[in-house]
Amino acid sequence: MDLDINTLLEMKNKIEKDLANSGEFFYEDRPPKDEIRIKGKNDFVTEVDVKVQEYLKAKLLNILPHAQFIAEEKNNDDIDINKLTWILDPCDGTTNLVHGYKHSSISLGLAKDGKILLGMIYDPHTKELFWAIKEYGAFLGEKPIRVSNINNLKDALCAIGAGGFRINRTEETFDMIKGLFLNSQGIRRIGSAALEMCYVASGRTDAFLEEDLNIWDFAAGLLILKEAGALVKDFHGNDLILNRKSGVICANPSLLRELEIYYY
Repeated sequence: MDLDINTLLEMKNKIEKDLANSGEFFYEDRPPKDEIRIKGKNDFVTEVDVKVQEYLKAKLLNILPHAQFIAEEKNNDDIDINKLTWILDPCDGTTNLVHGYKHSSISLGLAKDGKILLGMIYDPHTKELFWAIKEYGAFLGEKPIRVSNINNLKDALCAIGAGGFRINRTEETFDMIKGLFLNSQGIRRIGSAALEMCYVASGRTDAFLEEDLNIWDFAAGLLILKEAGALVKDFHGNDLILNRKSGVICANPSLLRELEIYYY
């Protein structure tokens, strides 16, 4: 199949309905806190994760039967990211969902040759769909989105994640948070990296920083950010690649230069 822009737009229109339908699981199946499977510290799996993943997998493989499938709640060994691959996080922000804190999302990317061609992030609580197609643009619904033009940290609203806790960088993470708190207009943390990236892409916030994200956390957001005019780097100042975990620092190009102090 030739994955040109028109083909990807047709896919996006089909998948949009599937995302909306799968978003209903967030309300039908939100579990009691004592019925959660724990993968690790602050890392949960719910029936919502499983049902959304299975529902979307069936729909996506119907669209592209020969595509590979990477998802948070499955074994992803032996996946070749250079082949046509769906990348899904069925519930980014599961801890929020467990507590009834309405900031979670479904994140979906389509990759080929190690590049994201289509990225879609759906917020089932607000019914907002952020999406992008490579070399076509980034959108919220049908409205084009763009990063903010705030070019200095003192005027910026910055979002952070706490992935450093998972890689024994607790002190460094708190140092970063303190630096942003003292030198920006404010910091926010909503607990869904996918949504945080969308908020930067749409100008709701000006920058986002988090260490230790999996590819299903950042794949769709990476394309949405780039198509909205953001620069996206890891904590070494390198471009993100899809075959490993990565930290994310993103902002418009001018503001990102001020955030280089957090590289290591």
